[in-house]
Amino acid sequence: MLTELSATTLLRLTTEATFATYHHAPCFRGRFDAVSAMIFSGESSMNYLIFEAAPPRELLGRTITAGQFLAARLDEYVREAGEASFLALFSPEVAAAPGFAAAAAHHGLVKVETMPLMVCEATGFEVARNLDINVTRVADERDWLDFSAPVAAAFKLAETAVQRAMPASLIQHPGIELYLARHTDGSAVAGAVFTTHGDVAGIWTMGTHPAHQGKGYGRVLLTQAMSDHHRRGIAAFYLDATPAGERLYRRIGFRTVAEAEVWGKKLEVES
Repeated sequence: MLTELSATTLLRLTTEATFATYHHAPCFRGRFDAVSAMIFSGESSMNYLIFEAAPPRELLGRTITAGQFLAARLDEYVREAGEASFLALFSPEVAAAPGFAAAAAHHGLVKVETMPLMVCEATGFEVARNLDINVTRVADERDWLDFSAPVAAAFKLAETAVQRAMPASLIQHPGIELYLARHTDGSAVAGAVFTTHGDVAGIWTMGTHPAHQGKGYGRVLLTQAMSDHHRRGIAAFYLDATPAGERLYRRIGFRTVAEAEVWGKKLEVES
């Protein structure tokens, strides 16, 4: 199973999952082709360009190179983005295409970090327990409102921005499930989004409230939600790791397949 999850495949799944998650947003804008995508929720830090792979030969003319094709597509997306902030994910193959990095820099993009693309067998982790918290799937609007609080705090976003990007209607979307960890006192401490693609599941927007970080709550949330998915037929999990989360994911059992490059433009936080 994991041998089939190449960098290109993982970024295509990332495109599908991001599109599905944010297309409920009232200000959503998005389009994609065989090698790239523009997915804008309309909220700062939740707008993305994703370049998955170099274009296949049939998309190239006799005189255009892969780098030129990708640069032209980037130019289209940046012009369509206008003044909006966004992050751009480039696969290793795309980042190495001759002239592409220069084209990105020409548009004012700067490399922010590398992002490990990580995978884990559904039998390759141990379920963590903690009597202080309960993990459940988000089932109603109250849960949804509570879900936005720890996620917003973890990513330094406004709760209203998270709620606009992922409105309550997302709860009813097939193939997407929100999970929430509550302390026994009722407070929401962590949240995560799972998407399913056949027998593979993706993990997104994993966040623990800063006031509760370092207590193992994130590991409990993730492994219990992963176990829930495994019982329902999921064979493998994948995620795009942030620097803050990579150590946790490795402890759970995830390994890195490849590293994408993350470039950004105007990464200020909006209210």
